[in-house]
Amino acid sequence: MESIILWLNDVTQEDIKNILISIPGIVLGAFSIYFAYQKIGNKVLVSYATSFSRINENRISELELINEKNKPISIFSIHAVINQDIVVELDKFDTPLILKPLESIQLSTPAFSALYVGNERYKAEYNRPNKLDIYLITHKDKIKCKVINPPSLNAVFDFEHYRNAAKDIRTFNGRVYNENVKYAIIYRYDTQEYTALVEDWGFIAEGWNFRHNQIPKEFMGSSEKVKEYLVSLGYDKLFSALHVDRLDE
Repeated sequence: MESIILWLNDVTQEDIKNILISIPGIVLGAFSIYFAYQKIGNKVLVSYATSFSRINENRISELELINEKNKPISIFSIHAVINQDIVVELDKFDTPLILKPLESIQLSTPAFSALYVGNERYKAEYNRPNKLDIYLITHKDKIKCKVINPPSLNAVFDFEHYRNAAKDIRTFNGRVYNENVKYAIIYRYDTQEYTALVEDWGFIAEGWNFRHNQIPKEFMGSSEKVKEYLVSLGYDKLFSALHVDRLDE
């Protein structure tokens, strides 16, 4: 402690000024080293899902690639190596797939009918106890990905003592709806097809930018009656196509 006090007594204002001036340079230097490291080498994380079917071959059907480096990767093909022995092509790209810096992408792989090694039929097993490695083929090398598993809610966050709520996802023409929706109006306007959703009390909630946005109660009994009301307002002349589907059955 005495030596520290003596050192502080010897420190001049000029010394303090020089120390303060050098701090930004030290910080910038650390950041420079970090960003340079982010551009050195490759580090890609991958998680995958398998698909089992009676009408085509079992395969790795879904991939998620996460680029941990601050530089893009051009991918020409993706391969799985099973037990350091058999290589299976998962997907290939005529135009390289670009994995952007520090971003992730999700892929669905194409189905196929069978696998052969030489003239022998081969049934690939992608899950444990088999060892699986996944490689990205670029224009100059191959990148071995680090296989990860998506985090389990129960395992990571200790939620096993709660009851899980399962999601029910209902979709129609790409629109997600719930039990409040009774009808879908499908119409073609200005060469584009649109889908509007009608709530059970008659309000046209989405996909509708026209003056009349409420179906009267007396017309809510069937899809035919909904269309009848729209035709009575002249929408069949405004649209090149008009159809109503019931969604609550």
